[in-house]
Amino acid sequence: MCLVLVSYKVASDFPLIIAANRDERYSRPTRHADFWKPETGVLAGQDLEQGGTWLGLSKTGRFAAVTNLREGVNTQKSKTSRGLLVSDYLRGDLPAPRYLEYCQTKLAEFNSFNLLLGDISALFFFNSQQKDYTKLAPGTYGVSNGDFDNNWPKITRAKREMNALIDADQSSDHDAMLAMMCDTYLPEDDLLPDTGIGIEWERRLAPIFIKADEYGTRCSTVLSIDRNNKVSFSERSYDSNGRADVTKQFEFTIKAE
Repeated sequence: MCLVLVSYKVASDFPLIIAANRDERYSRPTRHADFWKPETGVLAGQDLEQGGTWLGLSKTGRFAAVTNLREGVNTQKSKTSRGLLVSDYLRGDLPAPRYLEYCQTKLAEFNSFNLLLGDISALFFFNSQQKDYTKLAPGTYGVSNGDFDNNWPKITRAKREMNALIDADQSSDHDAMLAMMCDTYLPEDDLLPDTGIGIEWERRLAPIFIKADEYGTRCSTVLSIDRNNKVSFSERSYDSNGRADVTKQFEFTIKAE
């Protein structure tokens, strides 16, 4: 997952709105979003290579999403999949702060990551390099592959577009949110971050929606939770040419633990 937008207690009718793009190798096997085993109550896509997920929520209202933190060209591929941090939280029962404290003891097992998680009562952000977590105040935030809510062009642009949809009373318009996540605008080179991967890859990864030869945006997800705890969840998958492939939609009402 490479871009997660969060509108938290901004829209009066929708306390939580998430819009996210998962960017990954086209060759990595993936299962479209669906409910996992009934006893888990988890709704998420699934990485079939390692078994975890990039974003999901449970029928009890637990939510989590992960992005990698860029480490130049030195990422160690042998480490544990960061997607398991999401699936383990969704299937578990530890309160968010306790789970994040547990994560602090496991950092050596994972490459660097950003982790966003919580439930219908509180939302938290954890950065593995800073080794600490923060409880989020109401606001609109962006999480990509660098520091939390930084000023990368894709984050600034996506937050502006999300707020515009909310201001236009389109908070529940998942088609409009999904269209927003297909933006391929490429910023000028002098606006791009330097994360140690070279200017060619900085350009390829700069748009909200990514399309490279072997890597790109595999799916977009929009979820919203209204004041009555009703969840609307949409996932649109894309093929290796960037064309919309499968769209899946789910609705349910959270039943708190």
